[in-house]
Amino acid sequence: MKTAYIKLIAFLCIGTFFVSCSNTKEQKEFTTAEYEAAAAQMDKGLNDLVYNKVSEITFTDTSNFRYATNTKDGKKYIMVDAISKNKKAVLDPKKLVESTTKGSKKP
Repeated sequence: MKTAYIKLIAFLCIGTFFVSCSNTKEQKEFTTAEYEAAAAQMDKGLNDLVYNKVSEITFTDTSNFRYATNTKDGKKYIMVDAISKNKKAVLDPKKLVESTTKGSKKP
C-alpha cells in the first residue's frame, strides 16, 4: 500500500512539473522606440564591460575590411578577406607599445 501512495505522489509531482512547464506565455515584442528609450537610460560606462563587440569597421577595398573588437586583454584589430573568408590579427597593441618604448629608450 505504501508503494502505491509513493508512486501516486511521484506521478502527481512529475505531472505537475510538466503541466507547469508547458504553460507558455506570449512574450511581448518590443518596438524600436521602446528599445531606443531603454538604451537612452543605460549608463554609457557599461559599453566597456561588453566584450567581443565589433567597432571601427574600415573597408580597405571591395573584398577586405578591418574591424576592432574589445576583449579582456584589450583591443584587437582584425583584417578580414571576404572572398577567402580568412581573418588575421593586424595589430597587436602590446607589441606596438613594446616596440615604441624600445626605440624611445635612451642609451
